[in-house]
Amino acid sequence: MNGQNLKASHEVKIGETYSFSRGIEKKIIFVKELLTNRVDASKAILYYDDQSPLPETDPLSPSFYTFGGRRDRGAGRPTKKERRDIDDFRGE
Repeated sequence: MNGQNLKASHEVKIGETYSFSRGIEKKIIFVKELLTNRVDASKAILYYDDQSPLPETDPLSPSFYTFGGRRDRGAGRPTKKERRDIDDFRGE
């Protein structure tokens, strides 16, 4: 919230701004109103403003987050050596 780390038990208040990451996507949410009960997402969006920046359109960035290798169906889990080879291939 407002650049500070919070505990999960933090009480949400009207007018606060929260920023968080979902994978590679960064979200910024401003609380307009509070709900008393759980509702579906189509109703919940009426209670907050999404102030997230537009996602960058770098054509190469998705390739860094996907596995480039392919394993045959039924080959099972990779061995320790195969895992190291995969990590070397991916540059990790």
